[in-house]
Amino acid sequence: NDWLGWRGAFLLSGAPGLLLALLLWCTVREPARSRFAAGGHASAGNSSLGTSLRILAGRRSFVHLCIGLALVCIGAFAQSTWTPAFLMRTYHFTTGEVGTYYSAAVGPGTLVSIFLGGLLNDWFLRRKRYAAPIWILVAAFALMVPPAIVTYLTRDFALAMGLTLGTTLLGGIWVAPLYAVVQSLAGSNLRALAAAVASVITSVVGLSAGPYVAGLLSDLLASRYGARSLGISLCLLNVTYVMGIVHFLLAIRTIRADVAEAEGLVITSSDRGTA
Repeated sequence: NDWLGWRGAFLLSGAPGLLLALLLWCTVREPARSRFAAGGHASAGNSSLGTSLRILAGRRSFVHLCIGLALVCIGAFAQSTWTPAFLMRTYHFTTGEVGTYYSAAVGPGTLVSIFLGGLLNDWFLRRKRYAAPIWILVAAFALMVPPAIVTYLTRDFALAMGLTLGTTLLGGIWVAPLYAVVQSLAGSNLRALAAAVASVITSVVGLSAGPYVAGLLSDLLASRYGARSLGISLCLLNVTYVMGIVHFLLAIRTIRADVAEAEGLVITSSDRGTA
C-alpha cells in the first residue's frame, strides 16, 4: 500500500491464489467413494436440496453448531479485520509497518494453529472421543476472551503483539475440528453440503456482518470514547464468543446420537437401495 496504493496491493495479494489453484488442480484427485456413499435411489445424496437441508436441520447438534459458528465468526472476523486499523490508530504506524508487525504474528501463528487443531482432533477421535472437536471449539474461544480484551485496552505495543500471537494460535485451532465434526454429522452422502453450509455461515455472517457490526459500534461509541471507540467496540464483541460457546455446549448433549444417526442413515439407505 505504501509503495503501490491499495489497488496494487490487492492485485498482488491475489496472485498467489492463482498459483495455488493450479497446484490443487494438478495434484489433488477426488477420492473413491465407499459402497455406502454410492447408495441407491433412496440415498440422501440423491435427494433434493430441500430434503437434504431438512435432514441436517433435524440433527440438533448440527443446528447448534451452525448457530454457534455464526456467533463466534462475528467477533472473530471483526477483530481480524479491524485489528490493523486499531494498531495504526493507537500506535500511529503506517500501513507498511503494521502489515510487517501484524503479519509476523498472524501468519506463522495461523499455520501452526490450523495444523495443531487437525492433529488434536485426530488424536481424540482415534480414542473414540466424539465430542472432543466441540470441546476444542469451546476451549479455544473461551481462552481467547481474556487476551483479546487486554490487547484492545493496553497501550503497550509489545504486549499487544504478544497477545495477538496467542489469540491467533487459539483462533485457528478450531478450524479443522469444526469441519470434521460438521461432516461427521452429515454422513457420507451429505458431507459436501454440510461443509458448504459451514462455509456460507463463515462468509456471509462472519466476513460480512462481523466487520460491519464492529465499525457501526465504533461509530456509535465515538462521541463518548473518541479515538478509543474502535478498541472498545472490539472488546465488546467478545460477547459473541460467550454466546457461541453456549450453543457449542448444547451441541455436545446430542452429538453422539446425531453422529450415530448420520452413519445409520447412510448404511440403511444403501442397503435399501441394493436390496
